[in-house]
Amino acid sequence: MNTEKDELLELWKSYDDRLERSLRLNEQVLEKLETLRVTTSFDRVVRLKTGAVVFGMFWNAFLVFLIYHTWREPFFTISAGLSFMINIYAMIEYVRQITMIRSLDFSAPVTETQALLNKLLISVIQVMRVIPLSLPLYTTFYIKLYMIGNAGTAYWIIQTLVTAGAVALSAWLYKYISIENRNSRIVNVLIRDDGGRSIAKAEQFLEEITAFRKEEK
Repeated sequence: MNTEKDELLELWKSYDDRLERSLRLNEQVLEKLETLRVTTSFDRVVRLKTGAVVFGMFWNAFLVFLIYHTWREPFFTISAGLSFMINIYAMIEYVRQITMIRSLDFSAPVTETQALLNKLLISVIQVMRVIPLSLPLYTTFYIKLYMIGNAGTAYWIIQTLVTAGAVALSAWLYKYISIENRNSRIVNVLIRDDGGRSIAKAEQFLEEITAFRKEEK
């Protein structure tokens, strides 16, 4: 009787070991699939930012060409020059973001990956804060010197209102778009395709990994 009991216990233990190995294998497969899903999402972001950097280089070269040929028009020169600087800042940050994305390693300690994701998110939000500062420039670049003495009062009233409105909107966006408001609908919409969605997926994945590892212990 004891022998049969021992055999049953041994059989049960063997089955339990196989089941545990199978569960671990399934978890590993799911983890690899989830890692692939997240990295694929980031690959799209990298392509988008790479394209933006390439386009920005050509656009800035075009701005330099225009500034060189229209330097006698101060409104255009100042507007184009400020736009050039904002573009340079965004391009530098995009290169930094691409580097950070390529550095992501989901097999590394969770805290390290979370810190890198947070740094990436801050950079994405910071760029999104700065870009709207160029809005007022699109309301001034077309002003010519001859218009100062020849344009009527009605024109300057409208021009002042439009520029003031653009300044107010860009200032509000700069203040509102922040890490503190990352979960707001407006900020989510603005950063979603610029890396926000991919970062959220990665953060959720890390939370699942942490929870699973705690259950194993």
